[in-house]
Amino acid sequence: PLAILILVPWVVILTFPSYLVQLILGTQWLPIVPLLPWLIGAAYIQAINTMMYQVYLAIRKPIINVSILCIHLVVMISLLLVLTSEKGLVGTGMAIFFSYLIIQPIHLVYTFRIFFQTKNKS
Repeated sequence: PLAILILVPWVVILTFPSYLVQLILGTQWLPIVPLLPWLIGAAYIQAINTMMYQVYLAIRKPIINVSILCIHLVVMISLLLVLTSEKGLVGTGMAIFFSYLIIQPIHLVYTFRIFFQTKNKS
């Protein structure tokens, strides 16, 4: 339910990116419009990941957060080096998006393990 609620503002931004950028930031910011889908996608995935971080903290296993963040750092830096040099600023947005997308399955595996183990212990 929360993931759907979070999705609503991002759909609006993705539907009218040029208009909203011009209205809120002015015409000088229009060059960022091609970057918006990548950053909005990354923000959506990160919002979901943040909910999972809270699960790790609730079970008193912050090492899971640290581990995933270390993996994310390595993946993001690697993608930034490659995609930014190839595609410029849009490549930077792509790198950020794909780095969050790549660590998403790691979050899901840990979260499902936590809930599955908790369910079996009850």
